[in-house]
Amino acid sequence: MCREKYNGKQVLGVLGMKKVLEATCPVVCTCSIDKVVGNLIPLITVDCSHKGLTEMPKTLPLNTTTLRLQNNKLTDVMPLVNNTDYLNVKDVYLDYNKIASIDVLEGSKWLESFRLLSLRGNYLTQDLILKYESYVKDINDIRCEISENDETSNLLIIFWLLK
Repeated sequence: MCREKYNGKQVLGVLGMKKVLEATCPVVCTCSIDKVVGNLIPLITVDCSHKGLTEMPKTLPLNTTTLRLQNNKLTDVMPLVNNTDYLNVKDVYLDYNKIASIDVLEGSKWLESFRLLSLRGNYLTQDLILKYESYVKDINDIRCEISENDETSNLLIIFWLLK
């Protein structure tokens, strides 16, 4: 049996993980193992950015912790609520899509355990900032979109919400 190590892990175990990852990665996405922890548990990033997607992937590889979906045409975040493949995803990048609301996340198990939800450049008109203010680390940096002849242009969201 091969006892060679790769970053301190058994080579055959890591190669087996890579093979499973290739088979379970959504077709239009790129999947990578960021780190292998504990008893050969991979931490996986799935990158589906810039693919013109209108829906989030229906399936994700086991142990996906980071999901990148920037610059697509997504309008819905429901898979974060009702798809068990998303339950352990901690970091979700949804920048520059067409998302107008994230209300469906309220009260979800995913919202209780996430680490990062990035929504820059979407069509949000209201969100959960006030209700979950203690979780929003950059609340004093979040601004309205810059636009001409708009009184809210580049306004700090927290000030606009408190108006």
